[in-house]
Amino acid sequence: ERPPLLRIWRGGNFICRIHPPRSCDVPLQTSRCSVGEFRPPCGKRPPLLLFPWAPAGRKMDLIRETGRACIAMEAGCQLRTAELACGHAAAFRSVIASGPVKILGTLEEKCRGLEKIMVHATGTGDWTFSEETLRKVCVCELTAEEISCKEHL
Repeated sequence: ERPPLLRIWRGGNFICRIHPPRSCDVPLQTSRCSVGEFRPPCGKRPPLLLFPWAPAGRKMDLIRETGRACIAMEAGCQLRTAELACGHAAAFRSVIASGPVKILGTLEEKCRGLEKIMVHATGTGDWTFSEETLRKVCVCELTAEEISCKEHL
């Protein structure tokens, strides 16, 4: 049986929130995105998360300043109703990771990163990206020093 983290991760697209590196309490921006590659912890390789974002803004300013971020991802969020108010609950899957962030700089690096994200999001490869698109997007690579997950279905 797969570890819970991998089962949760392979559950599909997540709603992602990038948080300030100093605190995971207040999200800087919320967006629907599909986070690309996940390398499970094996040996000494930490998990790697790829995410695309706009190159300008408060979130990117903080990432550039500190080189760190925290990313919280949720999927499958649904309200489970009950006859009694106390019986209501939320169903969800979540992954939270924090660590150093590398901003991919070259067009080739961005293209490889976006390809991995698209394969994860769609299950298919062979994507192409125009040079204009690659110049407009920022692709970040978070190396998860800490990672946790939760599933409530």
